Amino acid sequence: MGKSATRLSKHLPVAITLLLLAQLAVVPAQAQTQITACGYNIKLPGTYVLANDLLNCPGDGIDVTFSHVTLQLGNHQITGSGTGTGIKIARTEPYPIREVKVIGAATISNFDTGVLLYSSLNGELGQITCTGNNTGFFIERHYDSADNQIHDNIATLNHGAGFLISGEWDHYVGNRSNQNGGSGFVLVANVARDNFVNGDNANQNGKDGIEAQSGAVYNMIYENHATGNSMFDLADDNPAGCQNTWYRNSFGTSNKKCIE
Repeated sequence: MGKSATRLSKHLPVAITLLLLAQLAVVPAQAQTQITACGYNIKLPGTYVLANDLLNCPGDGIDVTFSHVTLQLGNHQITGSGTGTGIKIARTEPYPIREVKVIGAATISNFDTGVLLYSSLNGELGQITCTGNNTGFFIERHYDSADNQIHDNIATLNHGAGFLISGEWDHYVGNRSNQNGGSGFVLVANVARDNFVNGDNANQNGKDGIEAQSGAVYNMIYENHATGNSMFDLADDNPAGCQNTWYRNSFGTSNKKCIE
């Protein structure tokens, strides 16, 4: 091998490395799509940002109908006209929507349902306040949805329940549900099972603080705080004793001796 070829072979790895770095430098960062109007339907994966308040929406505020979406709410308001849903996360196909994350802070008010999470797998709802709706948050199981993280949200002054829980293997951590017309948290009859309700607060609601309806079973309800609710602070409505695990909760009243 000649001297020129030898020098070329020595410098070739460096040249290739510099070329790759140059190519990486011109690759643009993933764009964030801005949402500026009511009724926006997210139909593609990506990152979306609420750019301004959405006020007096005639139907839904924002719909998410595709998987692998991050929606950042940017401390804005979404208000309705008494119908529809503030943020609806749902697919119509017979399999769950996957890895949708909706992160506040944000305030959602005057809808039939503030936030609906329907048929979701590995989703996340965080730092959202639902107030003045018929129902605050509705997490509904369908098509084998599970493993959603619902954390650090607030439901207050809604006409019905703060949180309606009919999912499976979902985690509720650090949420507050106070002064709602119905119960703070409702584990819905015959469908809610194997959920974790941990470190939440349910105070001064019009019915129970945390209620497991008959047929809602195998849920772990622990280290929550519930006081001043109109009926019971903690209630397990299964007829054969507690069909859920209740422990280390702080509360005033309950309907079963097995609630701790």
